[in-house]
Parts: sequence; structure tokens; C-alpha cells
Amino acid sequence: MNDVDYQAQIDELNKKCSYFKAQVDELSGINIKNDSIISTTRLKLKQKEQAFQLLSTLQSSSGLQEDIGSLITRTLKTLSTKMKMTRSILFIEDKAGSGTMLPKYWLGYKGEASKNLSKQAFPATNLIVKLGDYILSTKDKPVEVLRELFVERFDVQFFICVPVVLHNRITAILLTSRSKEAKPFYPTLNTGDVEALKSIASYLAMSMENFDLYSNLEHKVEERTRELTETTIELEECNSLINESLHYALNMQLTMMPSKEVTDSYFNNFFAIWNPMGIVGGDIYFVHPMETGCLLFVIDCTGHGIPGAFMTMVAGAAFENIVSRGITQDPGLILMEFNRFVTRTLKQHNEDAKSDNGMDMGVCKIENGSGSLIYAGARFNLIKIRKDGEQEVIKGTKCSIGYIGDNFDASFTNHHVEVDPEDNFFIYSDGFQDQVGGPKRRSLGRRRLFQLLTDVCKEPIDGRAELIMQKFNDYMGEENRRDDLTMVGFSC
Repeated sequence: MNDVDYQAQIDELNKKCSYFKAQVDELSGINIKNDSIISTTRLKLKQKEQAFQLLSTLQSSSGLQEDIGSLITRTLKTLSTKMKMTRSILFIEDKAGSGTMLPKYWLGYKGEASKNLSKQAFPATNLIVKLGDYILSTKDKPVEVLRELFVERFDVQFFICVPVVLHNRITAILLTSRSKEAKPFYPTLNTGDVEALKSIASYLAMSMENFDLYSNLEHKVEERTRELTETTIELEECNSLINESLHYALNMQLTMMPSKEVTDSYFNNFFAIWNPMGIVGGDIYFVHPMETGCLLFVIDCTGHGIPGAFMTMVAGAAFENIVSRGITQDPGLILMEFNRFVTRTLKQHNEDAKSDNGMDMGVCKIENGSGSLIYAGARFNLIKIRKDGEQEVIKGTKCSIGYIGDNFDASFTNHHVEVDPEDNFFIYSDGFQDQVGGPKRRSLGRRRLFQLLTDVCKEPIDGRAELIMQKFNDYMGEENRRDDLTMVGFSC
């Protein structure tokens, strides 16, 4: 190898060394830069962690219904213990809405300082807006408006003021300071403190809003509770008056129906079920004594409750009118007169009639010792059950009493029925067989009701009404009642 070739290899090696040195230098620079970034990132994470821990401490001890004063005082104490803040004040906006910030809560101010502080207002709150989201005032670089009131008055290193913003308005200002005896203040270390204070200001804003909402809600609940209590009392008074009136009306209905002494005078084995859906109802029955016997009326008026009860008054008026005129011998004629009376009384024979009400009913004429009875019905049947259990239905005429669609001059058929002392007769309103119940939610129906009546005839008279109602209620079960219930059973 000659000198020229050897020198060429030396030069090539030198180039490679220079290249690798440059790479090493570059990598070293990157590592140094990355170390700085990592160090800064770690510091920021640590500061945020401190802020998070501080907030967690505050929130973990907050009660749902904690008084706002207790919450703020506890927050100021946390600043003292966790962040070594010597003095802290919370200025709150004047209730008049003037924008003036007055000291409401403070910690670390005693004696004369506390008295003087209570008279001061936070100066120029727009400084917060102008200088950003916090104000830092130190001995070396004091904000003039804070120097006069705070920095020169108290031997402190710095003040930090953080706005408490609610709905884009500054509603309070948190001002906190650290004295000379505390850890020295360095801007590089203050970043975490400021972040923590900003978080605390947000926490206070949220807490104050929640307290206002809760207070308003609590006030509204109390107000609504008072209103409901007053309304309940009024409703109870109204309900009491209504019930008194209804029970008075009940007494009137009961007075219209025959006493036990009357029914015992004209019937054997007589029982009656009168069971309205409400206190009063639209069913009723009458007995009219005569020299040789009596008339029995069983009536089911339109509706139930109060409207039905009014219709029974109309039925009572028709009954009194007809018997007072001596129309007592012919049940069919009695029904015809009933039809005319009700239609005229309710003015339902006119073209401009405003109501369409009426009734279904049955009338029995019973003459002692005659061995028979006369029955006429307006959509009401008379059920006869002989001692051997054989059933017979004496059907009424398919025409009701008093409705607009009924014939004003309609006639009703009389049925002459032979009577044996051991025969049992029943007249009832349709509330029984129309009632829904049973496992298949079907109406009781005629067949089941007839079987029930046949079974009842085997029982003593004193327990028949109770037994019928017991069987009826068992069949009805959890279903709602549909109508008033009236049944009359008797032997002649």
C-alpha cells in the first residue's frame, strides 16, 4: 500500500468519526431536552395531583344538606392546613346587586383587624377581569389597590385573589395570603397553588349554586306543603259537608222504604237487599198496604249515586201520585201511569227535551187468601222457585218507564200467578247478573244467579240476604262494582 492510499483511508476514518460524534452530540441534546420536558411534566402533574387531592378532601366531607356557612368556613380552614395560607377572606356580592363585594367569611383576622375588615369592601372587582383569572400581589410588586388595604396592613409575603364565577358573573372573590413565617413564595412553585385555588373557587361556585337551588327548592317544598295542607283541610271540610249531606239524603231514601213491621204484616219469609254503590243509590222499593193485601214495587232508576238518588225521588213522587188517585188494583195500569208521570215530570215528551232518564221496575199485587198474585214488569222479571227447586220466570214487558224513546201510551201486561205458601219469589235489579267476576272475568249471568237463588231457598230466611251478598262478593273478587244492587225475596 503506498502513501497515497494510506492517507485516503485515514481521511475516510476521520469523516466517519466526525459523523458519529455529531450523532452523539445530537442525541445528547435530545436527551437533555427530553429530561427537561419530563421534569416539567412531572411537576405539573404533581401540582394537579395536589389540587385534586385538596378538592377530594373538601368534597369527601361535604354533606348534601350542609349549611353554606359551614362549608365555606371548612374550605378556608382547609386552605390554612393544606396550603399553609395564613389569612383567607371570601368576599360576596352585595344582595342589592350593586356589584360591591363585601367580606362575609374570614379566617386568621382577629381583634381590631377583624373589626376593620368587616367594614371594608373589595376594591375594583373589574381588576379581576382586566388582569386575568387571578391577581397576585406581593411586597415587591404590589397591586396598588391591594397595597393600601392589605399588603401594607399585614406582614405578609403575598395575596392571591381568585374570582368565584357563577353564570359568567363574579359573585364572590376568594382572597388568601401567606405570612413571612410560612414557606417562602416562589413563582415557579406558585403555579400549583394557583391551580388549586382556581379549582377551589370553582368548587365554591358550584356549592353556592347548589345551596341556592336547595334553599329555593326547600322553600318551595315548604310552601307547597303548606298549600297542600291547607287544601287538604279544605277538602276534608268539603268532604265532611258532602258526606253529611249524603247521609241526610240516605235517611230520606231509607224513610221512603218500608219498615220490617210492614213487610212482616203482608209477607212470609221476606228479605230485602238494598246495597247502593255509594252512600245513596238509584234503586228503591216500596210497599203500599191495602185492605185485602198490598202492592210491592221494585225500581231501578237511571244511574247510581246522587243522580240515581234524584231519580228515586221522581219515582217516589210518581208512586204517591198514583196510589193517592186510587190506581191500586191493576199493576199494568200502574206501570202505564208511572210511564206518563215520569215522562211529563222530566219534560221528556217535548221535542226539546234536555234529559233522557227513566227506570225499569216490577209491580206485584198480593191479595191475602186469594191463592194468586198479579205481576206486571217494565223490563223486570218475577222469579218463582217452587219447593222442589223448579224455576219459573214471569217476564215483564220489554218497555222501560219514562225514556224519550219509549211510547208515552205504552201498555204493560198483567200476569196472574198461582201461589203456594212454600213458593219463593224474587225481584231484583240488573246489578246482580251484570256484575263481572270469576276466573274468566265474565258476568254473573242469569244461570248462576238462578242457581244461587235456588240454593238460598234451602236456608233459613234470616240469613238469606247475607248469604247472597257473600256469594256475590266472592264471585266479584277484585273487580269493581258496576251498579247498585237491590233484591226482594218473599213468600205469600
